[in-house]
Amino acid sequence: MTSVIAWLAVDSRQPTALYFASDSRRSFEGKRPAEDDCIKLFVAEGTQEIFAFSGDVTYARTALNKLCNAIEAGHIPGNLALSPYGRSEWIYDFLRGELNSGIRKPEYLTTILYGTRHEWGIKASFSLHAFTVLKDSDRLNCRELSSNLSSSTAIEVNGSGAVSVKNFVSATVKAAGPHSRAYFAAFCNSVMNGDDPYSGGPIQLVGLTCKANAEHYGVVLPTGAFFRGAPYNGSQHVLHWRNDKFEVVTSNGVLRKNAQRHGWPAIKLPE
Repeated sequence: MTSVIAWLAVDSRQPTALYFASDSRRSFEGKRPAEDDCIKLFVAEGTQEIFAFSGDVTYARTALNKLCNAIEAGHIPGNLALSPYGRSEWIYDFLRGELNSGIRKPEYLTTILYGTRHEWGIKASFSLHAFTVLKDSDRLNCRELSSNLSSSTAIEVNGSGAVSVKNFVSATVKAAGPHSRAYFAAFCNSVMNGDDPYSGGPIQLVGLTCKANAEHYGVVLPTGAFFRGAPYNGSQHVLHWRNDKFEVVTSNGVLRKNAQRHGWPAIKLPE
């Protein structure tokens, strides 16, 4: 079912990064207990393409694994690969093909978020699309989400935990301002608070900055260090870590040298 958030980071001059965060819970029908081991965020390695999903695991996770492999192998035609809209068009056709390829139709409303960047550095701009398929449907819908923004903003919140996430975001932004740390901290607090029984487990985080390829981030929570929804065992190569306040830390949760400690005012959730 899932909780997912997408937000754009904007400084005084320009958009600087696009981030997706999700929980890790996988729920089942009947009495089978939920499992907190589901990868819901994806990166096509060596590219500017990031993905997230909420809803049906079987379709979305299978399709996104295949999609990232295809992108990494260079299957997007050159004429489409040059622009974010061309890449989005190709990705739409790929996902629609997977939907009609014999994979079980989604048993729940399912949304796949796709984020990418155009150009680099001070000229960078970001693009975000949502691909949605209704329960038991074979029709894939696409909508472009606004990324022409003058301040850091949560562009999209979806999944079964959306109401809780939005409540935490509203309260946290009101207290701390519209910054990346507020959006991520609010998301972490919503999931860890347990308002939505279908959201839970380790927090996952991917990001795309204006000067680098997309990447998975390690996340340090009060319960430990995690990478892609699993406990970190030291063997994975993880470039960057964030804690649940979006502070730059090591895998042990220690603030990095010269990293900023974020102060937090009192946060009051809406009644």
